[in-house]
Amino acid sequence: MSPHRANSPGSHLPLPDPRERLLQWVMRSPRRASIEEILVGLAEITEADAVFVGVLVGSPGGEPAGAPRLRFVHALLGRQPAQWPDTIVRDQDAWPAPFAAAVHTVVPLLRCDVWVGALGLGYADGTVARVDEDVLALLGERVAAILERERSEHEIAALFDLAPDALLVADARGRIVRANRSAAQTFGRTVDELVTLGIEDLVPTDARDRHAGLRAAFATQDRGSRFMGVHRPGLWALRGDGRQVPVEVALGATQIEGQPCVIASVRDVTERLRAQEERARLDDVVRHAQKMESLGTLAGGVAHDFNNLLTIVQTHVELALHWPARDAVLHEHLEAIATATKRGRGLTRQLLQVCRRSPPSRVWTQMEEVIREVLTLMRATIPSGIELRFTHTDVPPVLVDPTQLHQVLVNLLTNAWQSIPRSLGEVAVTLEPTVVDETRAARLGIQPGTYAQITVRDTGVGIPEEVRSRIFEPFFTTKAPGHGSGLGLAVSHSVITQHEGAIEVESRLGDGAAFIVLLPLGSAAARAEKVSAELPSPRRLTLRVLLVDDEPHVVRGTTWVLESLGCTVVACTTAAAAIAHLRSSESFDALLTDQHMPEMSGDELALIAASTTPPLPVVLMSGNHTVDTTSRATVVRLDKPFTADELRDALVRACQRGGGTGDERER
Repeated sequence: MSPHRANSPGSHLPLPDPRERLLQWVMRSPRRASIEEILVGLAEITEADAVFVGVLVGSPGGEPAGAPRLRFVHALLGRQPAQWPDTIVRDQDAWPAPFAAAVHTVVPLLRCDVWVGALGLGYADGTVARVDEDVLALLGERVAAILERERSEHEIAALFDLAPDALLVADARGRIVRANRSAAQTFGRTVDELVTLGIEDLVPTDARDRHAGLRAAFATQDRGSRFMGVHRPGLWALRGDGRQVPVEVALGATQIEGQPCVIASVRDVTERLRAQEERARLDDVVRHAQKMESLGTLAGGVAHDFNNLLTIVQTHVELALHWPARDAVLHEHLEAIATATKRGRGLTRQLLQVCRRSPPSRVWTQMEEVIREVLTLMRATIPSGIELRFTHTDVPPVLVDPTQLHQVLVNLLTNAWQSIPRSLGEVAVTLEPTVVDETRAARLGIQPGTYAQITVRDTGVGIPEEVRSRIFEPFFTTKAPGHGSGLGLAVSHSVITQHEGAIEVESRLGDGAAFIVLLPLGSAAARAEKVSAELPSPRRLTLRVLLVDDEPHVVRGTTWVLESLGCTVVACTTAAAAIAHLRSSESFDALLTDQHMPEMSGDELALIAASTTPPLPVVLMSGNHTVDTTSRATVVRLDKPFTADELRDALVRACQRGGGTGDERER
């Protein structure tokens, strides 16, 4: 018998029966005892040489058939913790020496009537355990409950460590006692380093005193008023590398081993804020696009009627200017009317360009030549106290509408010199090729690649942030009434965007501004439409023209202009009348038709003219500049209002596209 089974020295009373001693010990043992404590007590009471607790390996759910396979989680061998094999079987082969032949008693550990493991004991000398298995089973219930608690704690620990948010547990003094892996990533420190710090070590220096007060106030709250929730926004955390990151923090009160603690869930919201900023930027883009679309719808309707009125004024003024009997005063008045008409036409076209209703006519253009031409023109209007400088490097030709580019440069230079106080300063223009990478391209909404970059930089007063965000809005201006329409920069932005380019602004208040224009080179530009150069036109024509327009005054004025050019005119105010003429035996050299008519559009009428033999050349008049007829070889577009020269040129181009030269009709 092992020495610990004898009565202790000086004892005069026999020890109670082991079964009775075990029952009494089970009833007296503390409910929160650990498994190790239970095993030590069990060895003392039963005088066993080995005790163990194992969990079932395999498929739980009832007593398995045959010998159970156990994984030892707790064991005592000769009252010392032991490392035993992973399995134990009834033939005792798995017992470690010198207990291979020991007799052992095993009782199942049940949890909700499910076999989850086993509690066992054994004797090295082969003694059969003198314990009541029912009492041992009672102890086994307590062990099973402890195992279940340990399993739950292990799962909770795993969830704690695998949580996507940073989790920190701090004691009442604010010392961190536990941290998970996400906390290590969020704060740029190891878990071992975090548990040596205080919560205030993770707060930016200028906020630590206030944070300590808030933490103390939270710790002293009554338990009933404690809560779990996200605190106010605008919180920052301090990483180990000194960088500050925006965070959201949720707090909750808990207890660990009877001590009050606070658990903090910290979420890095850097990416969320970046996404919100990007979403806000895209919302601004969408709102701007919707604004442009609404304005375009309005402008398209207004432009048609307004340009019809301007066409009437234009044609009558040109006829009056060439009338033989006129005096000098009348001629001066007519010139003033003609100038006002041209300005009205320019204003309408600017408005339509803002709304992207006027397609550009592009040709391969040397940027340097256009810039020099604009600078020469502007030099006469810019005050002498402002110096103009131009530097450039070689840039290949760009496929642009030179007239629109000219307008953009005039707008940018005008804004530049007008921003310089007392008209004493400098406006510098640079031209150079540049490569736009993916990051910059995504920010500007263009394709990555090589671009021609034009920079207009001034030494003016600069642009405030609240103004800079609105400078490309139509009709927005900071100039005094009568000194600007608010369309210049909006038109410039629209023109450059139509050319698959971008325009951006760099400015600081009091430090001038720089407008940077990017126009694509290479493959991006090659996709644009290449418009052929204008063809020379004869001064007079002998064409027979079928004229169609639903506005009688336009018909009357255009007829007079055509007749002044030498043409014979058959005029109609309805598409039906024009179709009747086309299907008759009459012969025409060209069809001049309005695009927007109530019964049939000019585009549809042009298709009927194209079906004649031979196809009839067509000049399509449009009052809102939205018609793109470049895909049809025999159709030429003419924007209203137009001059006599523009009308003559359009008729000649249409006839040449239709197979004739037009030259043989010149007188």
